[in-house]
Amino acid sequence: MCSLPWFIDRFENGFLRSQDQGGFSDFELSLRKDFNGELISINSMTHCCSENLPGFNIWKDTEVALKMLFKDLKKSKLTFEGSIASVILDGTDEEFFSKSEWALEKIRECRSNMELISNPD
Repeated sequence: MCSLPWFIDRFENGFLRSQDQGGFSDFELSLRKDFNGELISINSMTHCCSENLPGFNIWKDTEVALKMLFKDLKKSKLTFEGSIASVILDGTDEEFFSKSEWALEKIRECRSNMELISNPD
């Protein structure tokens, strides 16, 4: 919810205004902002839902959370030989991180983000 004011501002004062009124130029088609480790993006698209039907694509990038997890793993000097994707997707080897609450929190966060993307309703 902390991203809502940013969304409203970007649409009202950017995408929905002409460049003469202070809106975005025709070259500013993609915006990204990091909200506490979650990258939120808005892309203006010429062919959003079908050919020649303009619209917007809004998405949340779990890659940011994954990169933070890898960065934190390196800092902690933990050596993990398995697949982070498997840990996130199906819990394989999650017990390896049982003594590291920050890593478990990031894994759960990534899993939750992936579930939201897969099941947006």
